[in-house]
Amino acid sequence: IGLEPISIKILEYLKANLNKPISITNLSIHIWGEFNILRRNAIYVYIRKIRLFIGDNLDTPTKLIKCGKGFYILKQL
Repeated sequence: IGLEPISIKILEYLKANLNKPISITNLSIHIWGEFNILRRNAIYVYIRKIRLFIGDNLDTPTKLIKCGKGFYILKQL
Protein backbone atom coordinates (compact mmCIF):
# COMPACT_ATOMS: atom_id res chain seq x y z
CA ILE A 1 0.00 0.00 0.00
CA GLY A 2 1.39 3.37 -0.97
CA LEU A 3 0.93 6.93 0.15
CA GLU A 4 -0.92 9.66 -1.70
CA PRO A 5 1.04 12.75 -2.80
CA ILE A 6 0.18 14.93 0.21
CA SER A 7 1.22 12.20 2.66
CA ILE A 8 4.48 11.85 0.74
CA LYS A 9 5.10 15.62 0.97
CA ILE A 10 4.43 15.57 4.71
CA LEU A 11 6.72 12.57 5.23
CA GLU A 12 9.49 14.19 3.15
CA TYR A 13 9.19 17.41 5.18
CA LEU A 14 9.37 15.45 8.42
CA LYS A 15 12.39 13.48 7.13
CA ALA A 16 14.13 16.75 6.19
CA ASN A 17 13.58 17.84 9.80
CA LEU A 18 14.38 14.49 11.43
CA ASN A 19 14.36 14.57 15.24
CA LYS A 20 13.03 18.15 15.27
CA PRO A 21 9.56 19.06 16.53
CA ILE A 22 7.40 20.36 13.68
CA SER A 23 4.13 22.14 14.32
CA ILE A 24 0.93 21.30 12.53
CA THR A 25 0.80 24.95 11.51
CA ASN A 26 4.20 24.71 9.80
CA LEU A 27 3.21 21.46 8.09
CA SER A 28 0.01 23.02 6.81
CA ILE A 29 1.76 26.13 5.51
CA HIS A 30 4.45 24.00 3.85
CA ILE A 31 1.88 21.79 2.10
CA TRP A 32 -0.96 24.19 1.27
CA GLY A 33 0.44 27.65 1.90
CA GLU A 34 -2.12 28.30 4.64
CA PHE A 35 -3.38 27.04 7.98
CA ASN A 36 -6.98 26.62 9.11
CA ILE A 37 -9.01 24.12 11.09
CA LEU A 38 -9.84 22.00 8.03
CA ARG A 39 -6.14 21.73 7.15
CA ARG A 40 -5.32 20.84 10.75
CA ASN A 41 -7.87 18.04 10.75
CA ALA A 42 -6.56 16.75 7.41
CA ILE A 43 -3.02 16.60 8.82
CA TYR A 44 -4.23 14.33 11.63
CA VAL A 45 -5.57 11.94 9.00
CA TYR A 46 -2.33 12.06 7.01
CA ILE A 47 -0.26 11.48 10.17
CA ARG A 48 -2.24 8.30 10.81
CA LYS A 49 -1.72 7.12 7.24
CA ILE A 50 2.01 7.83 7.47
CA ARG A 51 2.23 5.90 10.74
CA LEU A 52 0.60 2.90 9.08
CA PHE A 53 2.94 3.20 6.10
CA ILE A 54 6.13 3.31 8.21
CA GLY A 55 4.93 0.48 10.45
CA ASP A 56 4.53 2.60 13.55
CA ASN A 57 2.31 1.48 16.40
CA LEU A 58 -0.90 3.53 16.31
CA ASP A 59 -1.57 3.14 20.04
CA THR A 60 1.95 3.90 21.25
CA PRO A 61 3.93 5.37 18.34
CA THR A 62 7.73 5.33 18.53
CA LYS A 63 8.65 6.65 15.09
CA LEU A 64 6.27 9.56 14.45
CA ILE A 65 5.56 10.96 17.87
CA LYS A 66 3.28 13.71 19.09
CA CYS A 67 5.46 15.93 21.26
CA GLY A 68 3.44 18.64 22.88
CA LYS A 69 0.20 20.17 21.72
CA GLY A 70 0.20 20.46 17.95
CA PHE A 71 3.76 19.22 17.38
CA TYR A 72 5.12 16.02 15.84
CA ILE A 73 8.61 14.65 15.64
CA LEU A 74 9.89 11.97 13.27
CA LYS A 75 12.53 9.76 14.83
CA GLN A 76 15.08 7.78 12.85
CA LEU A 77 13.23 5.22 10.71
